[in-house]
Amino acid sequence: MRCPVCGSRNVTKLKTGSYRCDDCGFLFYPDRDAIIDMRDLLSGDELSPEEVESIEEDIRTATEESLENVYGENIKNVFKQEASLDKLSDKYASEEHVYGAFVDIEGDISGTIILIVPEHSLGKIIKRYNTGVVESLRQFSEDFFYEMKKILSWNADIQRIDIAYDNMLSMMNYIDSESKKHREIMMMSYEFLTDAMENWGDMLFLPSKNSLKLLRRHA
Repeated sequence: MRCPVCGSRNVTKLKTGSYRCDDCGFLFYPDRDAIIDMRDLLSGDELSPEEVESIEEDIRTATEESLENVYGENIKNVFKQEASLDKLSDKYASEEHVYGAFVDIEGDISGTIILIVPEHSLGKIIKRYNTGVVESLRQFSEDFFYEMKKILSWNADIQRIDIAYDNMLSMMNYIDSESKKHREIMMMSYEFLTDAMENWGDMLFLPSKNSLKLLRRHA
């Protein structure tokens, strides 16, 4: 087996059937286009299942509170630890356009928070901030993070926010590129649902490897 990125034969087969290149860190399936599976991004040596459960519950609670301030209704975030990126993209038609906010954070907790906003939920955000699309999404992203920071007692701040608008297939390529910046990282995925099970969007959290020790301490 050869890595499709660097060509190395130093690859390891993972429990999900995908392969990891031990030289460049790329994750791939041998029989189709490269897809990252979230179960492969979490090393069992880094965090125990109990620690992951505690962290995801804290983040779920924090994000629900911040979203309810914007959407004005109850939000039930669904944690998708075992969902792969292709399963996330399956929720949307490949040509369906979505907004993406890539929030890079630095501090004791660092990494990237990615917010996926479907077009149908953008109106609520614009109404809340009463400004243009890009600025509304920036303010929404800032408020979202700082509410999380306050509830989770994180020592971190926003380094930059990038706003993207594209079809879901291209957005998945952006996220794939973002996740490949780090090796042996954990990826957490949350789906924002109302009580009526209407989807308001998704969040992906990619903490840096250096943050895992502090995340464990919060668990």
